[in-house]
Order: sequence, then structure tokens, then C-alpha cells
Amino acid sequence: ALARFGQQKNNKIINQKDRKNRTMQLMHGDLLKDEDEVKAQPRQRIYDDDIDPDIAAVHQSMLNLNNCNPHEKMPSTAKLLRKVVTNLLSAETKEDQDKFGKLRLTNKKIKAAFVDMEYGVETLKALGFEKKKIYNDKEHKMDDYMLFEWININRKALIHTMD
Repeated sequence: ALARFGQQKNNKIINQKDRKNRTMQLMHGDLLKDEDEVKAQPRQRIYDDDIDPDIAAVHQSMLNLNNCNPHEKMPSTAKLLRKVVTNLLSAETKEDQDKFGKLRLTNKKIKAAFVDMEYGVETLKALGFEKKKIYNDKEHKMDDYMLFEWININRKALIHTMD
């Protein structure tokens, strides 16, 4: 009887995990898609005509980032984006600006969250970053970086990403 109970308990746990995975797939439509189905297309224009022009580009690129990438990868990207923006908004000294305004695109986390994601780099550009090659002292080679343009800081757009 105990063995049967243990087996039922294990099956119940497995069934709960299966149900949870199936629910997630159904919610995001992955189970309903054909293998040949075309993935979501980026939005060509913002459908809110009354959106503030200062945040329009950021809003558009974030919609594209969210809609054109796998949903299971988005939480880590959103978390890192939030951290980057928080650091930018809190940078008060020149040292902080130099530290937080430079993202190495070959960094494992940055690469996974932005470079490997469709519209990831575009979102960073919309926030005020610019792609540049800089000499990496640690690796003694030229590397791709996203540098934040502090002169043209758009606080409204940065705060919009936090909503």
C-alpha cells in the first residue's frame, strides 16, 4: 500500500509539472503552432496616436523585443534591462557613468539578453546607446560595446522602460 501511495504521489507531481508546462505552452500559443508557421512580425508603427514622442522609439522597440522573441527568454531580458536602466538613472558621478554606460556585447549575459534576441540591440539604441568598437584591456583585442550617450540622455524614455 505504501509503495502504491508513493507511486501515485510521484505520478501526481509529474502530472502537475506536465500540466504546468502544457498550460504555459498553450498560453503562449506554442502548442498550437505548426512547425512551418511564421513567427510574429514586428510592429511597423505605434498604434497609440497619443503616445509621447519622447518615448515612442523606446516603446516601439520594446514591443518588438517582446513580441518577436520566445516568451521563456523574456523574463531574464526584462530583468537585465531593468538593471541597466536603474544603473543609468542612478549614475551621478563621472566614474558611475563610465561604469554603467558601457556594455560589452560579448559578455555572456548581455549577449543572451540583447545580442541573441531579435530587436535587443535596437532597444538599447532606442534608450540612447551607440554601438562602438573599443580596445578591451583584459583580452587585449578590439571588442564591440554599446556606449550610452550621456549628452543626449532621455530620462522620460528610461523611466518608461521601468513601467
